Amino acid sequence: MSMDQNKKIDAMKMNELIQEINAMVAIAKTRKLTPEEIDYRQLLREKYISIFREGVKQQLENITIIDEPTPKKKKKEKQDEK
Repeated sequence: MSMDQNKKIDAMKMNELIQEINAMVAIAKTRKLTPEEIDYRQLLREKYISIFREGVKQQLENITIIDEPTPKKKKKEKQDEK
C-alpha cells in the first residue's frame, strides 16, 4: 500500500468510504481480489470502523440523564392462604 493511498483513505469521509468498500465488494463478486486490493479493502474497513466508533463515542459522551431514578416499590407481602 502506497503512502498516497493511505493519505487518500485518511482524508475520506464516511460516504466515500462506503462507496469504495462497495466497489471492492462488487469486484470481489466478479473475480478474485489481488493482494493489493485485499490490503486496500482492509484499510477501508478499518477506517470505516474507526469513524463509526468515534461517532458512537461522541454521542454517548453527549448524553445527559434527566430523570432521577425512581425508588423500587416494595412487593406486597403475600397473605397466608387457608
